Amino acid sequence: MEGANTDLRITCSIGWAVFPWLAAEPKLVAHEQVLVLSDYALYQAKGAGRNRAVGLLPAGETVRGGTVAPAIYINGIPASPVTTPGPHIEGAASPDETTTPAPAKTNAASASS
Repeated sequence: MEGANTDLRITCSIGWAVFPWLAAEPKLVAHEQVLVLSDYALYQAKGAGRNRAVGLLPAGETVRGGTVAPAIYINGIPASPVTTPGPHIEGAASPDETTTPAPAKTNAASASS
């Protein structure tokens, strides 16, 4: 990228869920189920435009610094989604904007996040 006169912008999408799901009953929801919840949250973050974190808390729980949505059921588990936007860099295009990539100079493979 050096000398290519091209901007490189990377975003990060994060999905998370608390474990143990309920502190008072740690064996109520298995860790495998919590992994399914965090995977669901990751796809919600990517689907909402990327560059954000989406987490799942037990229904009715709250958190500072994020937007808590009404409870939903995932595999029968009541959860409250929490969305926290990623950092905004002045002058950078938002993840929702369509950008035209620079022409490739080599046959190198590219990856997306």
